[in-house]
Amino acid sequence: MNGDKVSGSPPAQRLTQLVNVRVSPGEAARWSAAAAAAGLSRPLIVTDPGVKAVGILQQALDALPGLSVAVYDQTPSNPTEAAVRAAVAVYHAQGCDGLIAVGGGSAIDCAKGVAIAATHEGPLKTYATIEGGSPKITERVAPLIAVPTTAGTGSETQSFALISDSKTHVKMACGDKKASFRIALLDPLLTVSQPQMVTALTGIDAIAHALDDARIPKSAVSYIPNSP
Repeated sequence: MNGDKVSGSPPAQRLTQLVNVRVSPGEAARWSAAAAAAGLSRPLIVTDPGVKAVGILQQALDALPGLSVAVYDQTPSNPTEAAVRAAVAVYHAQGCDGLIAVGGGSAIDCAKGVAIAATHEGPLKTYATIEGGSPKITERVAPLIAVPTTAGTGSETQSFALISDSKTHVKMACGDKKASFRIALLDPLLTVSQPQMVTALTGIDAIAHALDDARIPKSAVSYIPNSP
């Protein structure tokens, strides 16, 4: 809302979100500017074999000249703590200072897990919401940029990752607002290489999210009043 007052109406409110979302065709060309804005000089790109196969990983590398970029490209379809730990090993070995998630919800969730695990001690279960772990996540969490290649999960706009326990296979929701992405680059041109079925299913996913949100009572949404 723009904060303008209409006669007889209550004061306008401003909805503030944590993620700087940038949307336009060709937005992915701004990889380097986004990295600079987030303070990244040695980023770890977290992605998956499919994104690598269609050339988007190489596109990212070509768009980040002058930076020391490390890559973890083995994110499974359902990210596990083992995958997170493998990426964390690359993060530390290459002296990385932040992450760029490139892919669908799996790569994005894996990157969130890495941002927490690379900067906090103990297993990810320690930071699972169901274990009361969210308050244990501190400002040390590594800075994150998201570049989604699908249009349905919305994972780039929220700060929780679903990571499967490698032993029990139970999914853990780990996160806190401090683990939010600094910037999300939404470029529809990155989605054109998807298989038709993936495009259809992620579209349905997006509609489901929208319908779900439409049913939330206004009283349940947190708003921040406009500044004077």
